[in-house]
Amino acid sequence: MNKIFLIGRQANESELTFVKGKGTAVLKFSLAVDRTFKNADGSKSCDYFQTCYFGKGAEAVSSYMEKGKQLAITGRMEFGNYTDKDGVKKYTQTVMVEELQLLGSKKEATVENNDLGPGENFDDVPF
Repeated sequence: MNKIFLIGRQANESELTFVKGKGTAVLKFSLAVDRTFKNADGSKSCDYFQTCYFGKGAEAVSSYMEKGKQLAITGRMEFGNYTDKDGVKKYTQTVMVEELQLLGSKKEATVENNDLGPGENFDDVPF
């Protein structure tokens, strides 16, 4: 069974497009998910997941999506590859979103629950 459950924060601005000819909505964004351990220097680390969400659900949530928004997604991992213009084989990993739930927003985030330093906010985070 190929099933993935992730809770994280939207790491970039989402991109809503439509499939030519069919009009199906396609929503793409990156999700930053904290790791449960800290690095050797004590800093936190996270993993970034490229996601793709299709259909009416994608179109419905697209206006609520913004960088820093906390999300829970359920889906499946899809692996692929292609050859770039220089002839180099590239590999891809994408979470194909089946369900998406909006959990919070960057405006609701606090320093205490996000381990940001004093005076920092999500607009200062570089992803």
